[in-house]
Amino acid sequence: MFEEAIELFGVMQAEGIKGDRVTMWTHAYIEKKKIDCDMRLDTALVDMFARCDDPQSAMDLFDR
Repeated sequence: MFEEAIELFGVMQAEGIKGDRVTMWTHAYIEKKKIDCDMRLDTALVDMFARCDDPQSAMDLFDR
């Protein structure tokens, strides 16, 4: 299911669909549940924040 979610996110990006509060909820959920992020998930989250006009969150995630 994780792989499908990442794939769908990529399709949304390719179509120019911007993230919304559900997208931000996803990141909050990942942090709350302490889901172990690998490079692929971290990269997807940085990209998500950058595309959602939240460069500060993208940089914060990149720097950790």
